Amino acid sequence: PTLMSLTRIFEWLVGKQKKGRPLMAPAMQFVASLGVVILAGTGLLLLPNSTYPGITLSFTDALFTSTSAVCVTGLNAVDFAHTFTPLGEMFTLALIQIGGFGIMTFAYFVAMVAGQGFSLRDRVLLTDLLDEDNLGAVVSFITTIVVSTLFIELCGAVLLYFSWEGKDINLMGEPLWWHSLFHSVSAFCNAGFDLMGVKAPFSSLVSYSDDALVSITIMLLIVLGGIGFLVWDDIRLKGLHWRRYDLQTKLVLVSTASLILGGAVLFFFIERSRMNADMPLGEQILVSFFSSVTPRTAGFNSVDTAALSDASKLLTVILMFIGGSPGSTAGGIKTTSVAVVLIFLFSGIRGRRGAYVFGRRIPDDAMKRSGMIAGTNLILALLGALVL
Repeated sequence: PTLMSLTRIFEWLVGKQKKGRPLMAPAMQFVASLGVVILAGTGLLLLPNSTYPGITLSFTDALFTSTSAVCVTGLNAVDFAHTFTPLGEMFTLALIQIGGFGIMTFAYFVAMVAGQGFSLRDRVLLTDLLDEDNLGAVVSFITTIVVSTLFIELCGAVLLYFSWEGKDINLMGEPLWWHSLFHSVSAFCNAGFDLMGVKAPFSSLVSYSDDALVSITIMLLIVLGGIGFLVWDDIRLKGLHWRRYDLQTKLVLVSTASLILGGAVLFFFIERSRMNADMPLGEQILVSFFSSVTPRTAGFNSVDTAALSDASKLLTVILMFIGGSPGSTAGGIKTTSVAVVLIFLFSGIRGRRGAYVFGRRIPDDAMKRSGMIAGTNLILALLGALVL
């Protein structure tokens, strides 16, 4: 009954009616879906069994936590580990997973599991949401997204389990497998929620800054989620043949590698004689790469973020603003938007009439869209900073 009720709600949200006419425009469907899931998550987190005895969670804090989980930002207004019980953690993890899949993708997947068909309009909407041109393949692509996500998260949980097994970890009575699964899902979905507050409030992964297996596993999960399903699907179909990849795949791979490596080098030289001065060289390299990977909307940290130098904080802001890639679990203005804007910028400086990369010309519409995305989000970020 619960599944069928949820299915009916999602059918309404995605605009399904008996007559086949949508209730609202696609953009409003997304906004409505987002609002409903956030409010539902708020109600679940306010349940008495979601928090530990003696903890009074305000509506504002519950709303903030639910919003942060669905939008996979990793921001917390309360000490998560000491506030929420395993039930509250499970609710939060479900919100993170829905946010990682994408609200509309999850809605269509639930409808598909329930045996609902897809109209032509549904398929057209999905092609727009997933940036997939093939109408016939879009439904199977949803299944691929869900199955591959669950598989990668399970593999990450296994690696984390063996990383932490036998170590002195305060699990507050929770099983290690749950501890591992929670962090694996949170990392792949670029959510940044963690259960490490049992060591010190809001400590994140600082106590594991020298643990290579934990740090590398978390970084790999973040990168795999941040690269995007479209890129992985292209690699799956075309193998390791670089020349056959779509232009977007090439831009994503090159820009992602450049941001990770460039950010790590800058963090290393900025902080090596400052915050990281007392660390061995190997740990300095490890935390530099972690500090470069995680700002792109992941939300974890293996060093005290507040103690970073102003230069490192500025670099972190830039990486956060860029974020991940299209069709991924990460946020930001996307790596492709930044790449297209920079390509057009350098082409203009060199006096060229068109912009070319990897032997292909970038359409002017792509530049306009990328410029609009970058400009709009920059204005919103500046306005938000002024309000704060």
